[in-house]
Amino acid sequence: ASVIQGLESKFRDILAKTKVPGFSIVVIKDDKIAYIKGFGLRDVGKKLPFTPETITHIASTSKAFCGITMCMAAEQGLLRLDESPKRLLPYFHLKDTEADQQFTLADLLCHSSGLPRTDLAWFFGDVSATEASKLLGKGEPTYPFRYRGQYSNIMVETGGLAVASAFGKPWAQVLEEKITKPLGMTSTRPFSFPSDSPESAATGYYTDPITGETKADLVAPYPGLVAAGGLQSCARDMAQWVRFHLNKGEVNGKRLLSAEMVEEAHRPRFDYSGNSWYGFGWSTDKAMHEPVISHGGDLPGYQTRVVLVPNRHLGFAILTNNDGAGATIPITKLLLDSLVGERDLRDSKRIAKAVGLYVSRDGTQLMNLQTSGSEIWASIDCGRIVRLRPVDSNHWKSTDSNDEAMSLEVLGDFKAEAAAVKLTRTSGTVEFRRSNSDYKPGFTPRELYRRVAAAIGASGGKTLECRVNASFASEGLGVDGLMYREATNRFAVFGKLASDSRAICYMHQGTRPQMTFFNANTYRKEEAPSTAGSRPWLVAGYANESAGLPVGARVEIVGETIFEKEPVYVVKTTWADKEYRVDFISKSRYLPLRREVPGSFIERYAEYQTIEGVAIPFRQILTDDNDSNFRINVKSAKFINREMHWAYYPTSWPKLDDKK
Repeated sequence: ASVIQGLESKFRDILAKTKVPGFSIVVIKDDKIAYIKGFGLRDVGKKLPFTPETITHIASTSKAFCGITMCMAAEQGLLRLDESPKRLLPYFHLKDTEADQQFTLADLLCHSSGLPRTDLAWFFGDVSATEASKLLGKGEPTYPFRYRGQYSNIMVETGGLAVASAFGKPWAQVLEEKITKPLGMTSTRPFSFPSDSPESAATGYYTDPITGETKADLVAPYPGLVAAGGLQSCARDMAQWVRFHLNKGEVNGKRLLSAEMVEEAHRPRFDYSGNSWYGFGWSTDKAMHEPVISHGGDLPGYQTRVVLVPNRHLGFAILTNNDGAGATIPITKLLLDSLVGERDLRDSKRIAKAVGLYVSRDGTQLMNLQTSGSEIWASIDCGRIVRLRPVDSNHWKSTDSNDEAMSLEVLGDFKAEAAAVKLTRTSGTVEFRRSNSDYKPGFTPRELYRRVAAAIGASGGKTLECRVNASFASEGLGVDGLMYREATNRFAVFGKLASDSRAICYMHQGTRPQMTFFNANTYRKEEAPSTAGSRPWLVAGYANESAGLPVGARVEIVGETIFEKEPVYVVKTTWADKEYRVDFISKSRYLPLRREVPGSFIERYAEYQTIEGVAIPFRQILTDDNDSNFRINVKSAKFINREMHWAYYPTSWPKLDDKK
């Protein structure tokens, strides 16, 4: 307790730096509350204090509750963790034959399916958990079964549905009867908005990136997400939850679950990434000197983190009311460094220097390197990511049978500005150097941008209205509707779910009652909400840049290659925070054909047509950071004389009618 009290000034510094209005924290040591306190405000306007009783949305830390209920069902013989979900959920199936045949209830909780997030179905709130779960069978996998960790809320929610089927009652009722009521967690239940406890609920906030102001976020419950991320709680309640885990299923002499089954919930089952293994709603950190298991939660307005250090009988929970600000991470690091010891990140930090874009010495091949712990994840010439594991301090190689056989050798030091690596594949060995623009195309990036702007044409500030067919392959969804955009910028798709008559929105920016969802690359910079403005590579699209180079960025033409049988210039744009993107520009037409922000998204543009002097890609494919594939095919397009922001307020539109 005295150690933590000595950190309070640093807690306040973190609040100020991240602009989080308030948070609460509870620390358990040796089955007792060693420290519990609230900081800042739960409501800025009313100046109400954040206390240990303040209720927040705990988001994905709900997953551990789902894991324990599944273990409880297993202990009572209502299910087996290694059985298929199909006995309890007869509709359940997956497109991939191997996954469909081998998938178990345990896999539902471990993010090992090969499907990406498939979050669109629940995020807009119009689809129930069961409906979203059924869509899993229509989604196209992006990786082989049990190959790469891909976070999936709907998979975990399906686990909650399986538990509900096993007990013969709704999952929320199972939670209350089996966990929250016996533990006295009176504030822990499905999140509600408006709050069902206004006298103690925290208002959710975000920090406006343009003005720096802290503003109330647009929050709402998610009917399709309860067991995977739909709970609310407070620090006082979470103290009981942490005690339950550290005591391996027993609180105040009352045993709710056997120690063996609690350990089963904690057990690292799936090699999720180079830095962590995943269990039943818990991630085990490989870089700590001893087992540390944790999980975070993040939804509009709120962030949460729960951490357990079983060997020290130590654990804590942090609840905040600002999403995207990231206060839970520095607070967690501060606590672990002070109470457990610093993580051993020497190797990870060295490997992290490998991150970047590499170009072959002849300028015709590209390689993107990302890192995770001691692993290197490589993408060659825009191909699928291949996971390379360390052989020794200077060599990495692929080891999975699903991957292309390849090895990587460092020539020198990753820290060097022009780091060089040697890549060996079945097609031969090629030496790559980190891009430092020694390629000379004969003209400047500014001149290239002028040519791009001339090729695209100017819309004169008008809005392009497109009738489109949009396929969200990994989601199992299709939409026929309207899209609004300027030049190559993707704006919004409004339409109808292919299998339903309800008018809903499936896109990266849409609305529904009480809530608006945003994605930065659908907005002009001055209108960018939430944390978008801090990431200029998301906001600045070609249409916004047609007047010149991106502001505050270093632009380099780093090479040229062939993309879909067309010669292209490769352009790298880097911002002060080292974030970068890569664009492929046609050498003959000067039209953008591909844009990638490593670790975020890839967009491809094709089948350009000219509408009123503006070149418009009638086919657009987006692959996001979880390898979900969104395909947009334009059927017809025209410019309309309305302000661009008009497209952001569909509640004022006439009802969509397929006949018009």
